[in-house]
Amino acid sequence: MKFLVGYSNDSSGKDALKLGVALAEMTQGKLIVCHIVAKTWHNIALAKFDEDYDQFLCDEAQKALDDAKLAVPSHIEARYIARTALSISEGLKQTAKELSVDCMVISGARIAIKGQFFSGTVADELLNQLSLPVALAPKGFAKNQGFTSPLTRLSCAVSGSDQSCNLAISAGEWAEIFNVPLRFVTFAVRDRDITPTAAGFDAENMVINEWREQIEAEYAQATQHWESDVPISLEIGDGPTWKESIQSIDWQASELLIVGTTTSGIFKQVLVGKNAEKIIRYASVPRLVLPRSTD
Repeated sequence: MKFLVGYSNDSSGKDALKLGVALAEMTQGKLIVCHIVAKTWHNIALAKFDEDYDQFLCDEAQKALDDAKLAVPSHIEARYIARTALSISEGLKQTAKELSVDCMVISGARIAIKGQFFSGTVADELLNQLSLPVALAPKGFAKNQGFTSPLTRLSCAVSGSDQSCNLAISAGEWAEIFNVPLRFVTFAVRDRDITPTAAGFDAENMVINEWREQIEAEYAQATQHWESDVPISLEIGDGPTWKESIQSIDWQASELLIVGTTTSGIFKQVLVGKNAEKIIRYASVPRLVLPRSTD
């Protein structure tokens, strides 16, 4: 597999690079470390200044890539490139298309809390426009030594919708690539901050319990038709908020969470829905966002 890392010489860029290295090692894949220099807008009066500034940015990009080389083990086949584009997201998209990569690896906004992923402008644009998988490095992934061991499990967030079936199949294929078991996870949120309806919270609990039974029944049926050799399991999170529901289940130190995308008018395009955004933000492990299939 070929992984494209969107790199910058800061803590966020190092998080993405660390995750890219881990994924390349586990798949015996190739790494492309790319630093995008955003073009400046030129005008006649400032042409010389802009030219000098552009050169400065290019020099800084090369220095950043030189630093990145020191963090990539010598046994990984890696390529280091610096390119200019109108924006970082546009540059990464063009590079991914030109080099036919299998997966892009990026980090989020610096304001994220340790272990979480907060989507900034670049991540938002990439997640809503790309047609290939995107691996998201949580804040502090590099500083915390990344995975403590080779990947031990894949988890896949499912909702019970019609799209979950295709997502489960794709998740199974990724589990085969990494040679690890696959766990399906879904989350119930019991919002205690809202004013209860006339039926009260007992009715809410009844609805959620019925939903749990439905999810478990669907999983039991799915296991009968599961054709992959990958071992599968199911776990349901529960809590008063998305954060607490997601954190109510066990997460292993070397685990990757697969998140699917919502229906889009553009086939095979990544489009992250509101619930997926919450899962992406609060999960405590790296995330892999898969584009919607045409099937």
